[in-house]
Amino acid sequence: MLVTAQENIQRVSQKYDKAMAEAFLNRLFATGGPTSVVRNLTPGEVFFGKIFSGYHEIESAMETLEDIEVYLRSFPYRNSRITKARHLRYHVENSLNEVYLLRERLKSYLTTLGRSYRGDPRHDEVLQKTRPLFRTVDKVLNDIITIRGRHVHLSRFNDIDLDRVASMELLATHGSLGREMKDVYQTTYRMVRKHWKTTVGSNIRVLRKFLDVYGDVVHEILFHSATGKLRLPR
Repeated sequence: MLVTAQENIQRVSQKYDKAMAEAFLNRLFATGGPTSVVRNLTPGEVFFGKIFSGYHEIESAMETLEDIEVYLRSFPYRNSRITKARHLRYHVENSLNEVYLLRERLKSYLTTLGRSYRGDPRHDEVLQKTRPLFRTVDKVLNDIITIRGRHVHLSRFNDIDLDRVASMELLATHGSLGREMKDVYQTTYRMVRKHWKTTVGSNIRVLRKFLDVYGDVVHEILFHSATGKLRLPR
């Protein structure tokens, strides 16, 4: 996909080099001049724009999940009002919401492919390849975003261990229970954070493996096996 994107960009840049360079500099330095090149797109460019945009959205969701795994490794806000418990909950909730977003983007991409090849002789073949993936997307990702029988997107996510950490943090910070509570809180926090780091990391590995399978099917639809060239709808 990235190779095809580079080829498209290079071809367009050669034809509209001066105007595109001017638009780029205007956007970069906010000079007030035109920030885009106005022209009629070819059907092939419209098609590629749709499929590349969808690909980029899917990859962005995965990159965000991988970023969250990094954020969970440390607490960087020691001189702010953000507490360790809230920092941990924030990233746990975001990881689950990002998986939900990824699920919707994966299904939307399959829908876009099916509609893009409508009227093409390969339309039935495309649908035969994409329809099973809808069910697989739901099965793989629903196992992640459904926690303890509840769908995280339908109600605010709640986890007893995160609640325990928040309560202990409150008592350790503002209570009168002394050093022992602070030690218990720190131990519990590290344990719960480790659990979620492991969980998020495991989810990422499952999703990456699934995206390899998903990507193979999409690649078969979009590119000629012999030449590697994009197969435009007729």
